[in-house]
Amino acid sequence: MEYIVFEDKPQTDLWMKLTLVVPIVALAVGSLFVMRENMYAGLALLGEAFLVGLVFICIIPVAYRICIDKIQIAFRIPWSFDIPFSTISMLRSPRWYTAGINLPTCFSSSRALEIVRIKRMTVNISPSNRQVFISNFEKIYGEWKRENRSAI
Repeated sequence: MEYIVFEDKPQTDLWMKLTLVVPIVALAVGSLFVMRENMYAGLALLGEAFLVGLVFICIIPVAYRICIDKIQIAFRIPWSFDIPFSTISMLRSPRWYTAGINLPTCFSSSRALEIVRIKRMTVNISPSNRQVFISNFEKIYGEWKRENRSAI
């Protein structure tokens, strides 16, 4: 069992919500029009709308957690993405373009946070309060560094 020291919810803006909802609504509405001509094709489109919605529910983070030895990105499904402290170089504001693992839930760069890792891809997240997340990370990461000085 992990010991969670700090947890923050993702910040979701209107643009991200629209990006997620518009394809699902378009498929569902399109299925209604197609059902007039071909019932099976309409049901297939409706099934696609359901499947796309399910995928979005599964891949959108619900929490960013700082544990005693890692940052954990939690999803609605019983799965999480762990970033051990031993692989973290720094936290910073993302640059205009980042080639890494992007798990943000908003388009605002003022909300986003880039986790730079040693010899691994960067990870982008968007906690609801970026400054509080950074200060909690620095405090917990500093304690972890003092305890694991010989492992580094």
